[in-house]
Amino acid sequence: MDLRGSIPCFIRITAANVHDVNILDELLLQPGAFYGTSPNAVKTQIWIAISVYLLVAILKKELKIERSLGEILQILSITLFEKVPMNQVLRRFPLQQEEARSCKQLILFEF
Repeated sequence: MDLRGSIPCFIRITAANVHDVNILDELLLQPGAFYGTSPNAVKTQIWIAISVYLLVAILKKELKIERSLGEILQILSITLFEKVPMNQVLRRFPLQQEEARSCKQLILFEF
């Protein structure tokens, strides 16, 4: 993403058998980008991930959303830059049926 806006600055279309990790060497990181491998950068990324998880868990509880946290995160990841209330965004996608969810998925928390 371009740091000055919310538009992609790099797009690479490959065959399906090319894994994303193989493209990382082609990325030219802009000075000041939020990517890093220092201990502080890794800790920051972990705290951001925990914060996002908790915010989505609070959103699920407060809005009484009948979706899994993973499903909510997937929807939010594809509607990241839309300026639409959460309830409207989540209503646009059909609710996944219980039997369609993976039976191997572990449930860490019940809300």
